[in-house]
Amino acid sequence: MPPLDVPCAQSVYAGQFVDGKYDGFGVFTRANGMKYEGQFKDGKVDGEGKITFEDGSSGRPRQEGTFADRKLTTGGKAQTKVNEAKEAEKTAQEKAKKAKELKA
Repeated sequence: MPPLDVPCAQSVYAGQFVDGKYDGFGVFTRANGMKYEGQFKDGKVDGEGKITFEDGSSGRPRQEGTFADRKLTTGGKAQTKVNEAKEAEKTAQEKAKKAKELKA
């Protein structure tokens, strides 16, 4: 399976961008429902966040904490960063909706 943040058919990213790459806070969701909520840097999962699998669990061991080079390096609660990612997702979705309305 490719890394979670590698775009595949029907995957969705909603969040912040820098120079056309995922960067800052956001939520990346695969078509199967698996998602990462947290920080991105230079187009990759990097920083604090949480993976939720398609069954709603975060795995064993829990895939939450600090990620580097797309891998969990330090476990721990990342709820503050997850909340910031959800807020970035909401903002991105609102902007996309407004852009779509302007095109109509």
